[in-house]
Amino acid sequence: MEIWDSWKEHYRALGLGSEEICKDGILDENAYSQANPRILFVLKDMNKAPGLDLREHLKNGPVYQM
Repeated sequence: MEIWDSWKEHYRALGLGSEEICKDGILDENAYSQANPRILFVLKDMNKAPGLDLREHLKNGPVYQM
């Protein structure tokens, strides 16, 4: 089971809207695992994008000021 499916089940069990979870994570896991050093950017919380998959949204680079 993918981690996002597990989170959806967890939210549903709490009575929360699981469709509002914004997905995030490493965009290219293969490139990241081979990089040295590995650099991780941490962005602020997504307040107005319920259900957005940030990995897909940023796949071609930043869209807005970050």
